[in-house]
Amino acid sequence: MYAVSGTVLMAELLDNSFDLIDKVLDGIKGELIDGSGPIMSLARTIRKKTRRRHPDKPNVFQFLDLPDCIHIATASIYKCDCLVTTDGISGAEFSMIGLSSVILREFGVEIVTPMQVIAQQPLPI
Repeated sequence: MYAVSGTVLMAELLDNSFDLIDKVLDGIKGELIDGSGPIMSLARTIRKKTRRRHPDKPNVFQFLDLPDCIHIATASIYKCDCLVTTDGISGAEFSMIGLSSVILREFGVEIVTPMQVIAQQPLPI
C-alpha cells in the first residue's frame, strides 16, 4: 500500500484521530501532496456535486467542508485505492462516510474508516 495525503491534513487533525491515522500508516510508504490547481478545481466540482438541501431547512444547502473535498480530489487525481477518514464515524449522514456511495460513483474514491484498514492488515506472527 502507498499513502498519499494533502498538506491540509496537517492542520485538520486536532483530536485523537491523528493517533488512528498514525496507526494505519505505520510502516506504509507515502508522500505529502500540496494542493495544486487541478486538485482545487476538482475539489470545487466535488463541493457542487455533493451539495444537498438541509433536511430541516429547505432553503438552506449543505456542502462538504472544503478540506474534505480537497482530500477526495487528491485521492481521485492520484488514483488512490481508498481514502481513510474519521469524518462521519459518529454516524453523521452528511459527511464523507455518509456520502461514500456518491463519492465512489462520481469520483472513483472508496471512503473507509481507519478501523476498516486496520482490520484488513495481516496480524504479525
